[in-house]
Amino acid sequence: MDTRRMVNTFRNAPTYSKSVFLNTNPSIVSGVSGCTMFESVSWQGNNVFHNFLTYRLTQSSVKQFENRFGYGFAYSKMKKSISENGNIYMMPYPKLCTYVESNLKKDVSYSLSYNVLGNFWAHVTGQASGNRSNNNLSASIEWANKNVSVQMSANKVTNQNNQVNISFTKRLFSPWLFGGQCTLAAENGILSSSLIKSYEGMFGYQDDKLSYAVTVDQSLSTALRAVVHFKSNTTSVELKHEPSKNELKCMLAQQVVLSKNLSMKGQVNSDGQFSGNIILRLMKCCTFSLSAMYNHYMDRSQVGLEVSTK
Repeated sequence: MDTRRMVNTFRNAPTYSKSVFLNTNPSIVSGVSGCTMFESVSWQGNNVFHNFLTYRLTQSSVKQFENRFGYGFAYSKMKKSISENGNIYMMPYPKLCTYVESNLKKDVSYSLSYNVLGNFWAHVTGQASGNRSNNNLSASIEWANKNVSVQMSANKVTNQNNQVNISFTKRLFSPWLFGGQCTLAAENGILSSSLIKSYEGMFGYQDDKLSYAVTVDQSLSTALRAVVHFKSNTTSVELKHEPSKNELKCMLAQQVVLSKNLSMKGQVNSDGQFSGNIILRLMKCCTFSLSAMYNHYMDRSQVGLEVSTK
């Protein structure tokens, strides 16, 4: 679970999102789930402490009913900020956030983000099965400001080679930017240049209404991704050419905000896949999400309903 969605005081923490390397896939649910959260906030001068307990109940065609319990803690520090019209106000600046979640089988997932100093951050996430036979640990360090983002991350998965990912973005001059990333595999903890798994370069444009990027990877596959924002509506387009297969793939996604509490998402691609969401929010504490997915490889379409309460 993404604790940064749940803890408002932590919403400003930077995380590397590949800039305009875009992920526009809407979420699809093939079952029913619900989430309840109990939270408390305390203030000591300019320090804000946030504790919360969560309970989730899920049911799907893959897993039967599953209960998950979680605890989270966030610490923020209030700092002065100046708005565009010159007004001075106080806003929370996140320093630490941690979250642990487990089910009745003792499967555990956890995450921690810590502001080491200024724009320098450290992140740790992981999962462990109840019998500890399957573990996944990811750790990263990141330095980010308005113009530059640099990140190095390492992943350790049971019975698999460890991986190290290095990525960066640099704003040339507003709103143009470029970046790149490289993934290396490590055997027995030793990195080797011959074990480079992938690398990718990006050049793009980004402002409040329009973002697009051109990327090229090690196989010379080229992708063009563009996102257009108009008021509260968003249109996303992706074109990808793979020379090795001599094929061109395309994807179109649309998000429409019909009212303050009702929005819709849809996506279709050249492989004949279609997915969509209808999201209804009630009284700021309850959200209904109806999802559907279909493609010509499936015997039948999938429909799911998700209910969240706070």
